[in-house]
Amino acid sequence: MSQPPGDQPDFADQNSGFGRPPSGGPDFVGAGDVGPDGGQPPTYGRAQPPQDFRQPQQDFQQAPTDAPPPHQDFQQPQQDFQQPQQDFQQGQQQGFHSPSIQPPRTRSAKPWIIVAVVVVAVALIGAGVFFGRGLLNGGGPTPGQPPGQGELPDNPTIEAPAVIDEVAETAGLTCHDEAVNPRKIKGCYLQEENHQVRMRYLIGEQGEITKVTAQVLLNGATAEERGEELLALLEPVLATLPIAEADQDQIRTVIAAGPEDPVNERIDWDGQEGTFDLHGSSDVTNVSLGNGVLDFVGQIPLIEDHTPFVDELTARGWACETDDVILTCEAGGLGKLTGTLSTAGQPNNEPRLTRIQVWYDGQEPTPDEERMVDVYTALAKAGERGEVMAIGLRMLAEGEKQFFNSDVQFYRGDSYFEVSGVQFT
Repeated sequence: MSQPPGDQPDFADQNSGFGRPPSGGPDFVGAGDVGPDGGQPPTYGRAQPPQDFRQPQQDFQQAPTDAPPPHQDFQQPQQDFQQPQQDFQQGQQQGFHSPSIQPPRTRSAKPWIIVAVVVVAVALIGAGVFFGRGLLNGGGPTPGQPPGQGELPDNPTIEAPAVIDEVAETAGLTCHDEAVNPRKIKGCYLQEENHQVRMRYLIGEQGEITKVTAQVLLNGATAEERGEELLALLEPVLATLPIAEADQDQIRTVIAAGPEDPVNERIDWDGQEGTFDLHGSSDVTNVSLGNGVLDFVGQIPLIEDHTPFVDELTARGWACETDDVILTCEAGGLGKLTGTLSTAGQPNNEPRLTRIQVWYDGQEPTPDEERMVDVYTALAKAGERGEVMAIGLRMLAEGEKQFFNSDVQFYRGDSYFEVSGVQFT
């Protein structure tokens, strides 16, 4: 039940704890979030490396006020994309009559055909002017436009079991098609004061659910109370999964009991080995079910080679340095940008830029101020994907809260703008 950006829950990073958007799906925090102090911070029209579900470090934690909501706080301001309608009416042509001469049809038809072609061409050009470039080019960056200008490309729709939307509608969750390459990921979220819910699904080649994670943060509730909510969320989904009946009964019993100690069991998934994992901490409980060991999946990189990005910032007067997995670029009074370099799950274990954060430094940047233009331009050096990220970053500066596009998550926190690769955790 996808909804407009403004109706989306504001979940922070995927790889972080509660309070930050996810990276590629979200943990109520962004995956691999890294703040300036080394800590971890985290589609529409205008438009993390998965983490081992058995690792309790992925638990949602209440993020600081300057961090995004847990793993996936996806709230985007609603925008009304209303386009003026134009009625194109084709006038009727009156036949040419002459008492003495009947012009040959082949000769009389050509002028009208030419006129018709001209009218259609003008109409299309006019439509492009009045309705935007996306009508003519299908959306996406437009050649010749300054970096950050243009429309985001349409996000592919993921075909998935109807039970996902049914559960979301019943529980009041907002769903997103988060990523399609290399894995198809859907996420559904709810964020209320003292109450956050995240359900994420890994979708197989045949449109089936291959893995599902559910997380509930409920301040002041007991583990049993959180278990009751989790069971209500998972029951309809569980009934559609190819898990042996005896294992399904055991899963229900464990979730309802709300155990304090972590649980990690092998289950029968369609005759093969599957995994059931439950762990939690204060106010948060996490459950994962999958068709096989819930292996670690690397976070989708933003840029395969971040050198041109850094070189452009340097050419524009930014001082950049890399300390292990943290990239830091500063431009004097212009502000600071940090990036996360990840080798986990990446080809040949080579570092890939998986997240960047533009820090407010006391004042939220405006869309056209110098530091933002510098970052738009540097991102555009990464090619068409970089141009998409530049457009999304500008949208954050214009007021959008959180959204997904092109396997990238865009999030506006209390003290930074974040662009991160999606990750299933």
